[in-house]
Amino acid sequence: MGADTSGEHDAWDLAQTVRDLQVRVAALEAAMARVPGGDHQVDSTVAAWGTPSRPDARLVALEDAVTRLGGEARANDQDEWLGDYQTRVPATVGEVAQVCNRIAGSWSSTWSSPVVLSGIEWWVLDVVRDETGHRALLLSDRVVTQCPYHKDESDITWELSDLRRWLNNVFGWTLGMPLVLRVVTSKLTNEPNLVWDTAGGNDTADKFFLLSMQEAVEYLGKDKYVSWERIRKQGYYELGERGAARSDDGERTLWWLRSPGRYPNHAAAVFPNGVLPGFGRVAHEPSGGVRPAFWLNLQP
Repeated sequence: MGADTSGEHDAWDLAQTVRDLQVRVAALEAAMARVPGGDHQVDSTVAAWGTPSRPDARLVALEDAVTRLGGEARANDQDEWLGDYQTRVPATVGEVAQVCNRIAGSWSSTWSSPVVLSGIEWWVLDVVRDETGHRALLLSDRVVTQCPYHKDESDITWELSDLRRWLNNVFGWTLGMPLVLRVVTSKLTNEPNLVWDTAGGNDTADKFFLLSMQEAVEYLGKDKYVSWERIRKQGYYELGERGAARSDDGERTLWWLRSPGRYPNHAAAVFPNGVLPGFGRVAHEPSGGVRPAFWLNLQP
């Protein structure tokens, strides 16, 4: 019989509730700060858009609460195995507004150069305007850290992975509350492995995530028209230069996707040369790069 994961699901639901409440509180505080003659003062050490210049006490308290809700030992040592994420120089709200206007006004700009949000360079992979809103899909240019997809050797899917927990409970908040307020919660379809049909697990709802194999091929691939059957037969796909990732020191590095690999304890990954093989890597491999992705709300 499989392990009882109800506790993890309950912890994740509680953590999601905490995050949603934190976002609402931040929105109310922002509104209060705009009221003429109001008593509320904004902490001047927190950037308008981006990483705080020193740890925000509210953020620290939230991370502590999420850790307690996790109820597992691995939640207590995330910083040790996920690497030292370096804080970045933040962009201003004005700069972000200019970026959003450029994205909305010109499709040709989406691959011209990365845009900078919270001091990190992001590629704009897609811009969508439909009945649900106006939003852009962003992917970090370089890996933000190198770490395992999951800490132990057990079978794993994106839903219960340590990396998903870290992206949404820790990393996202380092980007600053103004940015988090404009990140869309995405309903993700976790499809099977493209080549081996290994199950991808339950669908999830996340603010920050990794691309799937299918999304990597669609958004980063060299071919305009992709033959999924050809990829299955050859067992790999060459993403090329756009799929190759680098670390801060400029070295090319492997980076994780959220899809499973050939085996249930593997995760898909793009290799340093930009090739996406079907077999992936063992999920507890310690040196996998992390390129976060998210949908940014472009509504006024």
